[in-house]
Amino acid sequence: MRKLAQYLIIAVMKLLGSLPVGFHLACGRFIGRMTGKVLRYRRDTVTANLARSFPGLKYDGLNELADAFYLSLGQIVGEAVWYGASSTERVRRQHLVETANPELL
Repeated sequence: MRKLAQYLIIAVMKLLGSLPVGFHLACGRFIGRMTGKVLRYRRDTVTANLARSFPGLKYDGLNELADAFYLSLGQIVGEAVWYGASSTERVRRQHLVETANPELL
């Protein structure tokens, strides 16, 4: 049963990975908005930590920072799915990751 689940997850990741980067970034923005606005996942903790980090910031500014955090978190999830399912050649072809000094590797 565990192997079946593993193969199913790999197949879904391969299918998702074949989609373009823009799709993943759009899904990431959607996930970020849903996480921050609808599910309100750890919203109080995020706001409290931001208030401690930026004591001079007003409540509206803290909410803007929290929204930006959740959007960033969603984009990271979308990029992780795309990178995880993409081949090295595809990443090179997109010019998203380039090595400045390959001889050092």
